[in-house]
Amino acid sequence: MSDDQKWDGAAEVKPEQQAEEDITKSELFRVLMDREIRKANEGPKVVGYVDMLGFGALAMKHPEMFDIEIDEEALAVNTSTSKSHERFGRFHAVLDRLAANELDSSRPERMMIFSDCAFAVYDNALQAAVSLSTVMRQLLWWAVPVRICIAKGSCHFQRFSIESFPRFNLTRSMFYGSGVVCAVVGEEESGAGCRIFLSTSLEDADRALIEKRLTVLPMEKPSKHAAYELNYLSEPDPTGATDPEKDDTRIYAGLTVLRSELRAPIPARVLEQYDESFALFNRMRKRLGRTELLPPKFDGEGNYIDPRAAYPEMQFRKA
Repeated sequence: MSDDQKWDGAAEVKPEQQAEEDITKSELFRVLMDREIRKANEGPKVVGYVDMLGFGALAMKHPEMFDIEIDEEALAVNTSTSKSHERFGRFHAVLDRLAANELDSSRPERMMIFSDCAFAVYDNALQAAVSLSTVMRQLLWWAVPVRICIAKGSCHFQRFSIESFPRFNLTRSMFYGSGVVCAVVGEEESGAGCRIFLSTSLEDADRALIEKRLTVLPMEKPSKHAAYELNYLSEPDPTGATDPEKDDTRIYAGLTVLRSELRAPIPARVLEQYDESFALFNRMRKRLGRTELLPPKFDGEGNYIDPRAAYPEMQFRKA
């Protein structure tokens, strides 16, 4: 091959190839690549895991969306929303409200919501604590039992998509990280009851940040996954916008409704959930200088037991 032929071949560079080489050598390209690399290796996030308690058993007991009752004497058919569908709807209504509240500075930056659980991702621990304590109160007002754990660690978002085919649908929600794992394990293995655990993955500085705004309680029985929990009761608002006593009463009422729905024989692990919930409720009230309330008692059929009979060891006086 002649020198002229070699020169002609080297000069034949495709326009798109030349453009690609120019882009990769540009300053803008390096800036964008650096930004993407930094984004992929962001610092730790605070992850809140919200899990609805007992929903599997409720769905098995009430598998349909509606309960149908046939009144043979009146020749009528009565329908009502099933307990599982009602509780499911309330759970998601509270989460939808959280997601839609753009004016709330504590709103999470991202949420992944599934059937009876959800993940919420925050920039800092205080933001998560304020946000999720509100979620807990609202859910208990509506008699939806949940347990929450707030953890800290990595949270990598890989892919979220919905693909529809003629006879098949594929939904992907792909994310992972140490923060996700710590939040789930902390919720599952730190104790019973409607509580907000603070994972041991949180640093002392994170807990101190939360305590600037909310009350934190040491756990009576700490686990290796959590040693502190959040006092999620409403605290006095200088503006008078909140009524803590009224809010507490609504939480007590929600827990009472849930406890009244249990029917004999009641498994010990189920009963423990409500015993621990009422015990924490009173610890939180006591810490805030409020009067403790006696947990309600019911028989195996959901009938309320008079406190004088339920607590024979206590002395009651006439109001």
